[in-house]
Amino acid sequence: MSQKETAKKYGYSIFTFQSIVRDFKNERIVFFPPPKLGPKNKHTPNPIQGKIINLRKNNHSIYDIKEILNADGYYCSTKTINNILRDEGFTKLRRRSRTELGLTTKKTLIPPITTRVDFQGLDNYKFECQVGGLYYFIPYILETGLFDLINNSSFPETTKLSQVNSIFSILALKLIGHERLSKISNYNHDTGFGFFAGLNVPPKTTATSTYSYLIDKDSVLDFSKEFVSKMESIYPEYYQGETINLDFHAIPHYGEKSKMDTNWVGSKHQRLKSAQTLFAQDGESRHLLYANTDIDREDESNEILNF
Repeated sequence: MSQKETAKKYGYSIFTFQSIVRDFKNERIVFFPPPKLGPKNKHTPNPIQGKIINLRKNNHSIYDIKEILNADGYYCSTKTINNILRDEGFTKLRRRSRTELGLTTKKTLIPPITTRVDFQGLDNYKFECQVGGLYYFIPYILETGLFDLINNSSFPETTKLSQVNSIFSILALKLIGHERLSKISNYNHDTGFGFFAGLNVPPKTTATSTYSYLIDKDSVLDFSKEFVSKMESIYPEYYQGETINLDFHAIPHYGEKSKMDTNWVGSKHQRLKSAQTLFAQDGESRHLLYANTDIDREDESNEILNF
């Protein structure tokens, strides 16, 4: 075929076709370049490939595997992990439910079930704690005999948690400055927080709140009496005040069906349905001597005599 016929057949102008022929003769253009061969071997080290395969055998997703490798100090993309698994014949994991993934409906991690720690069975036990300062209180707890006081008290127990487990969980929350028991949910995964109370992780919010309602008034008063007596024997210098501060304090209750008495609430400058409380302190050290709650209005005067 002539140049003119060839150019027409393949949709080129005669001038363009002649330019291509010229460049080809002068080796300015290569019609059949040799293919660029990629690496024959994977860059991922064999031990890492083996770990990826073992993790998939344990039903870890490529994203789980990537996080585990990153935590071990080896960066590997999800594409590389997927290629390795595909070459080994693995198929995609089926879609897992939130429960299987360990997530709640709000896509937060499901915390472990709270269980007691077997201290005698522990060897080298390491854990992390958001609030490690808790453990600075242990010498004072041992010195005051608080553990034995709680163990010998009439505080309730549950089938899973002892008195010490439950009370120390609440105590830990107070020691780090939280007033509301619901804040314990911030430490659902904190092994160090739970270990302080003899648990793997702290109790859940519902369990803690429910336990607080199980504690009756008589148990609190009996424990307070024993605790103050113990403190007086250990730290007598804090109970030498010549005066005692007595303070009636009304705590407002905003429940719609509240059957509580109405009392004057100074902070609100009005009478509200509230729980009347009495606190007695040493006049100098301000250490607590006595406390009582839910005092009926007609019993206010007698409460001072009870103290």
